[in-house]
Amino acid sequence: MDDGSPIGFIVLIILLILISGYFSSAETAMATVNRIRIMSLSENGNKRAKRVLYILDHFDQALTTILIGNNITHIACASAATLFVSKLWGVSAVTAATFVTTLVVFLFAEMLPKRIAKAISEPYALLVSGSLIFFMKILSPVARVFSALGRFVGKPFRKQEEPPTVSEDELYDIIETVATEGVIDEEKTELVQSALEFSDTSAFDILTPWDRVVKVTTDMTQAQVLDSIKNNVHSRLPVVNDKNKPVGMLQIRKYLKAYLKGAVRLEDVMDDCRFVSASTAIDDLLPLMSAQRTQIAIVTGDEEEILGIVSVEDILEELVGEIYDEDDTFDAGGTAS
Repeated sequence: MDDGSPIGFIVLIILLILISGYFSSAETAMATVNRIRIMSLSENGNKRAKRVLYILDHFDQALTTILIGNNITHIACASAATLFVSKLWGVSAVTAATFVTTLVVFLFAEMLPKRIAKAISEPYALLVSGSLIFFMKILSPVARVFSALGRFVGKPFRKQEEPPTVSEDELYDIIETVATEGVIDEEKTELVQSALEFSDTSAFDILTPWDRVVKVTTDMTQAQVLDSIKNNVHSRLPVVNDKNKPVGMLQIRKYLKAYLKGAVRLEDVMDDCRFVSASTAIDDLLPLMSAQRTQIAIVTGDEEEILGIVSVEDILEELVGEIYDEDDTFDAGGTAS
């Protein structure tokens, strides 16, 4: 480069700004790209997507490489600009040149490249994946030194448990994105969302209130019991005493079989009650009821007061929607009752 020609300096400064913009945009693209989409492309044989996944799996190394590259280009750009200005206008113009250089670097090597990369993160990440891996390999010796230094310095501040790769809110966003793009249909979307909300739902959220539950009392006649059965939507009925306290659970099918054979007493055919706390999460409640081999449980509050009942059917409906009880009947139009 001719010392008397400013063109060489200008070309060098522009080249350094472009290189810095490349590193800045690559960082943003890799940080914001949709990993699920990239995994899908990779499974379909896209080689660039496989390279992006490699970078995401080694993101600390990639980030260190980008920081090294960016710092080298920033220092080189500032040095070239200072030398260029001092040769043309003298040392007195260096301060103004530093200010202008900082502004140009911020605008054209940081802000604009990052905005563009964020807007087109997927295609841009695929585009720069090969070159970024190349720089990761070239700068790997230096990157290892800085990574080791960073781990040593940050060790006292490191948390015992690493945060999840994808947060719950991000997972909801991913589901909404793939649903909007038509990757999965509405029914499957609702099923996945229900599964995510499953652990956040308690027995209290899905119970049938106690005052709305059809019950039978220990002093009812057979005719009264049969009438209560007709007005019930579950396959089992709580049996209560004269104080409205549950003393058992009546399986309707079991009662009707005994009834067809002759007179039957509730006490002879009813089963024991199962009680659960209102705060029990339904993802814990389902295996609990399965282990106890019970279809309906009575829900109690903090003071052991009776709040209502919850059934296995209620729990499953939270996940898959409306289902039908084993003893439901259907009218001619196909409606369950």
